[in-house]
Amino acid sequence: MQANTLELDDVRVASTNHNEFENLVSRTKRQAYNMAYRMTGNRDDAEDLTQEAYLRAYRSFDKYDRALPFENWFFRILSNLFVDRLRRKPKQAPLSLNQSLTNADGEDDFTLEVVNKKAGKVTFEGKYGVSADGNTLTINFTDSSTPNAPPTKGQFVETRAAPAPAGAHAISGSWTPKNYANINDEALTTTYRLEGDTLHMSSPSGQSYDAKLDGTETPTKGDIGGTSVSVTRNGDSYVETDKRDGKVVSVTTFTVGADGKLNVTNEDKRSGSTMKYMADKQ
Repeated sequence: MQANTLELDDVRVASTNHNEFENLVSRTKRQAYNMAYRMTGNRDDAEDLTQEAYLRAYRSFDKYDRALPFENWFFRILSNLFVDRLRRKPKQAPLSLNQSLTNADGEDDFTLEVVNKKAGKVTFEGKYGVSADGNTLTINFTDSSTPNAPPTKGQFVETRAAPAPAGAHAISGSWTPKNYANINDEALTTTYRLEGDTLHMSSPSGQSYDAKLDGTETPTKGDIGGTSVSVTRNGDSYVETDKRDGKVVSVTTFTVGADGKLNVTNEDKRSGSTMKYMADKQ
């Protein structure tokens, strides 16, 4: 089975919805496969997980609320399906942040340890803990996914946005980012250098790009997600647009203030959220 092939002959859905669903699959299939690959850590399982998730979505497509983004609805199905498999095989623990998780053997109801490996090498380690009242999630992580680069480490704190299903692990449900803490320099430090009409970016985590200021797309080196970037100048600001699989995933605006600090506004197009922060010049 190929990752971009979906076999729907064995399921039934209203014929008027068939073409609509196929269009949505075409739009999201590569992102879905990439997400499944990050969860499972290998191609075969990622393809199977993606295929089964689309089949489940197809069977219940009449329940999909068109007023909501299809991606939110479908990726929840994909995540929950992975959770079901995780319960059956608790040692296969690669997991992405912000996805639901039901109780796995050997874990208590409020904590979970996650290890993600690729080709026998650990790429991610996370310790997830939910507060006694069930409303705060703390994640301590080490990300070693970028080859030949030091790991990034830190802590995320998130607040509950939707309750866990009855009987599920406390980590299940939806969470909203609250703050970040104890992030090491490899995760926080970014170097920008402007040469003529080209902006150079590099970070200790191993990611970099060399982008013309005319909006030409260029790959982000060292990014396992295959992100491309384009940069334009708008007055005193620089606008960076990130794409994956041809779709805009974020837009970031950088402006140097009169105090010399870098003011940053990041718009996440997938979640519809906006984050603002200031960075000091080193």
